[in-house]
Amino acid sequence: MKAFAKDYLFGLTVLTLTCLLAIFSYYILVNTVFLDTALPSVKAQNYSVGMKKEEEIKKIIAQDISEQNKHTLTISYFHKQHHVPVKDLALSMDSTELIELGKSTDLDKTIFSGLDLLFNSNSAKYELDPIPLLKELFPYKDGYRIDINNSDIIAPCGEKTVSVKIDETLLQDKINKSLQADYQIELENNDLLSDPASVKNFNYCIQHNDGSEQIKKVFAKEGLAINNNFDEIFTLKEEEGLFYWEIKDKTQLEKILSKYKKTFDKPAENGESKVIGEKFLLLKKYEDGRSLNADGTMLEIERWVNNPSSKFELIVETTKWQPPENLKLYDFTQQVASGRTRIDIIRNGYVNYGVYNAQAGIEDIDYEIIEPGEEFSYINTIKPQPNGQMQSGRQIAVGICNSTTTLFRAVLEAGFPITERQSHTFSVKSYEWNYPINIVDAAYFTTPEVDLRFVNDLDYPILLRSEISRKDDGYQYHTIHVLTSSENVTREVKLTNWKIIYRYSAWTYKGTFDRIVTEKSGEIVREETFTSAYH
Repeated sequence: MKAFAKDYLFGLTVLTLTCLLAIFSYYILVNTVFLDTALPSVKAQNYSVGMKKEEEIKKIIAQDISEQNKHTLTISYFHKQHHVPVKDLALSMDSTELIELGKSTDLDKTIFSGLDLLFNSNSAKYELDPIPLLKELFPYKDGYRIDINNSDIIAPCGEKTVSVKIDETLLQDKINKSLQADYQIELENNDLLSDPASVKNFNYCIQHNDGSEQIKKVFAKEGLAINNNFDEIFTLKEEEGLFYWEIKDKTQLEKILSKYKKTFDKPAENGESKVIGEKFLLLKKYEDGRSLNADGTMLEIERWVNNPSSKFELIVETTKWQPPENLKLYDFTQQVASGRTRIDIIRNGYVNYGVYNAQAGIEDIDYEIIEPGEEFSYINTIKPQPNGQMQSGRQIAVGICNSTTTLFRAVLEAGFPITERQSHTFSVKSYEWNYPINIVDAAYFTTPEVDLRFVNDLDYPILLRSEISRKDDGYQYHTIHVLTSSENVTREVKLTNWKIIYRYSAWTYKGTFDRIVTEKSGEIVREETFTSAYH
């Protein structure tokens, strides 16, 4: 037992002497051999500067800073990306500090510095100016202020401001790590702020500012002006670290909704209709009206303010147009086709009275309704009287054929089967307008009867509408529109294969053209040839 104790004491003595020798040797080395150079394990960021003198270290630092300045930091903060050029951060590093790292003229301090170098940090970090980064994250235009002297941020918080302390050491460490990696920084308030109170206050402000902006934008989009009264109406509350919005002044919000409702609500409008006897003719569809449900919208706002990223909608009730109950409704809101002609107002230096006769013949079939399967007769519609007038009292005279020609062109373009039609015995110059060859006309005569007849082969009633117009070109333009139900399926009508079969003179000739009527499915309904002969 005594022998063991003696050996243990001897070993302890040897170990102590060895340690002391190592300490003194280290002290002598760092203050002689390594007096003007960095210790072997020292680094400047990622670069080893061990055994290098200060001038060499300065060059390494300058070269690295030059390279770093070519890059841009990307900072992710509150779901937004910000970009700051590294050169704006004014990187710097004290080369003297690197030379002194792990050294001291005091023996005790040298020992502890060496141990710290061995077990902890052997790399110096860049000193930098965080203000440009803070200005990017908290811009002046958004109401932020930055105290450059101590890096405090004065944040807007509704009508108030909150001052929070930035943890500059922690921020610099984050930046330095990104400089050694990929120039990407993920930041949260815990990485920026120096104490829990600052984190809490700043989170409150961020929630308030972002939430209020989202609320204001959506309200503005809907036309509700609340910007000037926002902080009077809404308040942001915090409970156990969670934030939520409340409507502070429902009365004021109700007043805003009530005022908005007066301009928002509108009846069904902009339609066009006409009553003829017991028939209600819908000529243009009415737009649906709308009415703001203020109570429902208030409940929707209460739900939405706590989840502003969700969709917000005003609670709107649609006001549908209702036709009169005691009248038969006819839907004539779809145009099937139109027929057009023109007639010269002055002919051979004199007023062409045929214009008025043509206009009378056009206007007398205005608002004429033809039921499905019904055959229309021009003569039966105007009802010629023994005195040479129509039933309406208007004169039947030269020029009335313009009305049958205009109608023929309308039903031709609409694709209806034409059961009776006769061309003029002579070519009428004014009819040459609007088609490749002047052969698209239809004559009229009371006795013996020369009529124009066609059948409505649609599943819906059709309506004839007449239109008279003039331009500054010496012509009066006549148009007949064919209208039917919006439910009708349109079909294609093609006029083709125009031919002059023979011609004796400019006014004496015979011509033909083909009409092909095709359903939407591609099925051909009818294919026929029309002939006109002028003697």
